[in-house]
Order: sequence, then structure tokens, then C-alpha cells
Amino acid sequence: FSSSTSPDGKHTYTAWMNYDRQDLRTEVDSRIFQVDLEYRRAFRFSETSNLSAGAGYRLIKSDMTGDDPNFVDFEPSRHTLNTYRAFAVQTWNLMDDDLDVVVGFQLEENDTTGFELQPTARLSWHPDSDYTLWAAFTKSVRTPAMEEISLSSNSYLVGDKDFDSEKVETVEIGFRKQITEETAIDLAIFHNEYDDLREEEFDFSTFQSYLTNNGKGESTGVELAVDSTPTEDWSLRGAYTWIDGNFENEVLDYDLGTEEYHPTQQLNLRSYYDINEEWELDLGFYYVGDFGSLTGFDDRSRLDVRFSYEPREGMEWYFGGQQLADPYQSEFDSFDVPRRDLYFGMTWAPR
Repeated sequence: FSSSTSPDGKHTYTAWMNYDRQDLRTEVDSRIFQVDLEYRRAFRFSETSNLSAGAGYRLIKSDMTGDDPNFVDFEPSRHTLNTYRAFAVQTWNLMDDDLDVVVGFQLEENDTTGFELQPTARLSWHPDSDYTLWAAFTKSVRTPAMEEISLSSNSYLVGDKDFDSEKVETVEIGFRKQITEETAIDLAIFHNEYDDLREEEFDFSTFQSYLTNNGKGESTGVELAVDSTPTEDWSLRGAYTWIDGNFENEVLDYDLGTEEYHPTQQLNLRSYYDINEEWELDLGFYYVGDFGSLTGFDDRSRLDVRFSYEPREGMEWYFGGQQLADPYQSEFDSFDVPRRDLYFGMTWAPR
């Protein structure tokens, strides 16, 4: 990973590379290589008008093989995906900074689904310095994963080379309150409208399941978040989310369980502690519950630990572990198997 910002703060260049290899006892062995490049520029038209715009490119190369070709197979087994994107976010600060208006979009072109437009808009009002009311609208898409378009007709789950992006439109309202000098709370209520959701439809004539975009639905939820700084060197953050939904297959006309798309409850607790001027210890605990009968388990938890060392300004070394508390267990399907990961790395931003 590399990121560089010009001295005047107007130009930012970001690049990262990732290679993932899986040879576990799952249904699939995979090798996935990714490269992402991005350029961003900030424009200030006036004291009340700012624009951030840029462009990016991502390359993904994958090689996937079924452990049992008679059960899971890919055609083609090797796949290359190119994605180009452009984005812009315009911000206006009005009424002596008591009102903020944000309008933006991301336009993406990829080899699988072509052009995708994702707009967003946000309105924030600050009646006083300790209180904020806000509302937002966003349209997002999830482009198909590699296996969804390349699972062959010989597999128990058959992909679709014309599989479309899943779509969601989200409306949110909320407020933020600074309770004390050290603690603030955020409360948000949201509603999602989904279309072209992934569905697996079983065919008794072939004893195979076929991927389609026949799912649709809606969900409503609430999230409460708390930020606290007990001491100058220690920060705590936590959030709880409850969500309920109603989903259906719009072609075959039957209801789908909420658990096919998300758990009902989610909780996260994070701690950031500066041991001294050079060392930092970060801890994260995550819990999800009420999955329903589809996944075969009710809940699961996760513990992450991260140490970082900053020998000088602009340079950071870090190492840590993820999934330290939970045994291996798939959250959604056979392609999504969490692993206990150990990692290390370095970031350097020369000045």
C-alpha cells in the first residue's frame, strides 16, 4: 500500500496491491491478485464551496479450482476483471456553516456489467456546536463476484455469465450529540430497497441450483454508536445495529428469510491505546447474531489485535492477527470461509 499527498494538500495518489491464496479444505482453491490505482484532487471555489474529484483503476486476476471438479467446477478457471471509475463530491457550507449540503457520484465501468452509476446526497444541520441533525440518500451496487459468473454447468451451483449487479437504494436520518467533552453518541434510522438480489433456485430435473437475480426486498434498521476518549491516550468506539427485512423471489413468488441476506443483530467494540509516542495497541471485538436456520448457527464472534510502531513521522510498521477468537466457520456460503490471519506491513508517506 502506498499513499502520497502533495504539499499543498490538493493532489493525492494512492496505490495498493494484494495477493490471496487459499488451499484450505473447502470446496474451492483460489489465487487472487489485485492492483488498485487512484488519483484524487481537491478544489476550493470559495469559502463555502469545495469539490473533491478523481479517477481510479482496479485489476483483478483470479485462478479458481474446485477441490472436487464433479461437484464444483469453473469455466473459465482463470478470469481477468478490469474496472475503471470516476468520482466527484461537491460540498456547500451554508448559513454560517450551520447547514452542509453534499452531492456526489461514482461512475464505474467494468468488464462484467458495464456502466454503473452510484449517486449520493446528504444534508446536515447544526443547531448548536454539540448537536447535528442529518439525512442522506444513496444508491449502491454490488458487482458480481468471480464465481457467480464462472461456475460451470457441471457444478452443483451453476453460475450465470450475464449475472447482474445487486442494487440498493438507502434513505437515512439521524442525529449526533456531544454528551460530555469526552463522549458523543450517534443514532441513525435507515431503510433499504433492494433489487436484482442473488437467488439460488433448485431444479429437480437436474438436481442443480442456478444463480439468478430474482430476489428483491426491503429492510429497516436502527444503529446506535458511541465514541469516547477516557484519557488523552485511549479512545473507545462501539456500535450496535438491529435490522429486519422482508425479501421475496419476484419471479417464483415466494418469501425469503431475512437471514439469507443479513443477521438481525450486530455489535462491535474497538479500543485504540497509545502505549507511548511510538507504539500503539488496537483491539477489536465483533459479534453478529440471529442468523436464522439457513446458516446452521445462531451467532459468531471475532477478535482482532494490532500493534503499530512509528519510528518517525510519516513511517509506520504494523503487525497483528484477525479471527483470533472464533474457529473456522463459513458465514454465508462455501466460498466465504473466515481464517485466522497473521499480517504485517509498513506505510511510508515521505514529506
